[in-house]
Amino acid sequence: MLPALGQLTIAEAPALVAKQRAPIVVGLDGSLTAYGWGLLSLEETPRVIDAGCVLTKPDTKSTHQYQADRDGARCDEIAEGILAVLDRAISLTRTSGVVVVIEAPAGAQHANAAKALGLAYGISRAVCVARRLTPITVQAHEVKRTAGGSMGASKDDVAKGVLRVTGWTSPAKTKPAREAEHDAIGVALTGAQSPVAEALRRAFAR
Repeated sequence: MLPALGQLTIAEAPALVAKQRAPIVVGLDGSLTAYGWGLLSLEETPRVIDAGCVLTKPDTKSTHQYQADRDGARCDEIAEGILAVLDRAISLTRTSGVVVVIEAPAGAQHANAAKALGLAYGISRAVCVARRLTPITVQAHEVKRTAGGSMGASKDDVAKGVLRVTGWTSPAKTKPAREAEHDAIGVALTGAQSPVAEALRRAFAR
């Protein structure tokens, strides 16, 4: 049974599996606070299958003695959610038809931000290993250029670019979730231009 994640319901899943005839790109926009993910079908016009965001907050009431344990609990929650996303993608097409794209962490101004980005990136790599998937890594400026039109594109520019290319916009109610979901689709669109994704697209078209 597919997990009820994002905007796609379990009731819609059987029909979606039956008609999925293209490889799927999974875009992961790692963050310890708002970890965005998106499933993109590599059709002639890229189609967003689903997107969502795993939100976590620091547990101020935790009984854990060490900060590392509190961070670890958040990592566990994110990993569980992203593993379910990968399982959904695999169930829709098969492992050989899934490309995972991860945005590499950029330089952070503060040590805490750098630590959070590093933890999120580690989660992204680990869940791929768990599902025997080899991820493609892209840089933030590549995502901005692909989805937003320039390397200096803003979050709003990326959202507009995603809408223009796919016809999709996030229905999430909070700004962090919307931005994370748009960014994840932007990551997927960037990875869709890779040689690996292009080879898969041609293979499925045969």
